[in-house]
Amino acid sequence: MHQSQVTPRGFEQAIAAFNTEGIMDGWRERTVRVLRAQERMMQGMAATARLELRFGQECIFNRLGLFNGGWAEPGNASQQWAEEMGKFIDVIHEINEELRASFTDAGKLLNGDGAAEASEKSVSAAKRTKISVHEEAEKTTA
Repeated sequence: MHQSQVTPRGFEQAIAAFNTEGIMDGWRERTVRVLRAQERMMQGMAATARLELRFGQECIFNRLGLFNGGWAEPGNASQQWAEEMGKFIDVIHEINEELRASFTDAGKLLNGDGAAEASEKSVSAAKRTKISVHEEAEKTTA
């Protein structure tokens, strides 16, 4: 019996040309992008949690000051509550800005657009938040 020469069909050519190394490299790159995007979102969420905790601590500190003798002066409580509302609005704007920046950076990281720029922003945002938290803590304890 004679074996005939068979030309490979389309799927056989695709299987023969299957490049596992290229597929694995692409998978690794996508996985790294997803993990970096998750990391950036978590950094933003952690920064907002620190801001919320700082605001809560300041409110508790101010209210304890009122309970420990600040009620005697007329208008003191309403003035302090007005200041707290102003700070609360500022914190909301900071949180909104931080979350918007972190999710925008995460989207850029996922798309592969401006990955270096997004990572620089994430580092500067994390440093900025840590600095403001430490500065506020020093002001309240001094």
